[in-house]
Amino acid sequence: MLCSAQKCRKDSPMADMMDIYKRYAVNYDELVMAEDYQGNLSAFMLDEFNWDGKTVYEAGIGTGRVTSIFIDRVDMCYGFDREQHMLDRCRRNLSKFSDRLCLAPCDNTDLTIPPVKADTFIQGWSFGHVMVDNAAQFQKIFHIIHEKINEILKPDGTIILIETMGTNVSEPGAPLPVLSDFYGLLENEYHFSRKVLDTSYRFNDVTEAARIMGFFFGEQMAENILKCASSNNTANCNLSGNNHLSKVIPEFTGIWYKTLKS
Repeated sequence: MLCSAQKCRKDSPMADMMDIYKRYAVNYDELVMAEDYQGNLSAFMLDEFNWDGKTVYEAGIGTGRVTSIFIDRVDMCYGFDREQHMLDRCRRNLSKFSDRLCLAPCDNTDLTIPPVKADTFIQGWSFGHVMVDNAAQFQKIFHIIHEKINEILKPDGTIILIETMGTNVSEPGAPLPVLSDFYGLLENEYHFSRKVLDTSYRFNDVTEAARIMGFFFGEQMAENILKCASSNNTANCNLSGNNHLSKVIPEFTGIWYKTLKS
């Protein structure tokens, strides 16, 4: 279907990781399909929020990993991503829901206003990139984004922001100072509630874990996984489980959410 929402400008991308979003959607899918093997994110999203018959606006939709949780329940999802490459993969992944999925390119710093007001605004692991890329003025950037979200939503709409709380770590926490400040801003100035979940990855074996995790998170991540798996001393390793050759790589995810006051 054709979307009535106009295309947005594309700002310059972050280095390195952004190349994955531009060219490697299949590899990215391989990563996210191994994520949250216990289904904690899906369970929380379906238990905490009502999706039935709703109109959803999703920023940074990627290949549709989060969308797949709720798409069978909603009336319409307007999905946006800066990279057409990711949108093409999303359209393929969610092809059986094409009647309720409207996709278009758009940057998070210049969100498109959809043709109708949305009940729910959601984004996963994409605003964090914006804040890191604009660390010196992240408060100003988020204020602009938040104002636009208010335009997008109905007066009693819900905002759901999903961001990292660490990968291959033993305890949840913001992996960068700017993200810690951003999360504090959400909670203290914008009055979001927060839920932290275990969204660990599970792979067929450690070699696969190192390959897939290393492709996205870098060579150091792959080296750490392989080193811990082959070491007799695993005291400083974060591989999950009693067996140090575990196929599970720990990850924590934060969900910040609030409902607007009508």
